Amino acid sequence: MAAADDEITYTLPSMLELAYHAFSREERKWFDGLEVLPVDLQVCCESIFKIIKFNSHADRFQPCNIT
Repeated sequence: MAAADDEITYTLPSMLELAYHAFSREERKWFDGLEVLPVDLQVCCESIFKIIKFNSHADRFQPCNIT
């Protein structure tokens, strides 16, 4: 058993990598053949969270209103 002051860190795969591996082997081959630019999804997600936070504080974002 590890002591309380020991730190154990784990490396988790990105959401994009997890989604990729959820596809079948044939589907992954199709995706591998696509010519796309690399995308940093972390920057994208951080931007979305900032927009949601800003709009929530400005009373312009109503996440629970479904019409």
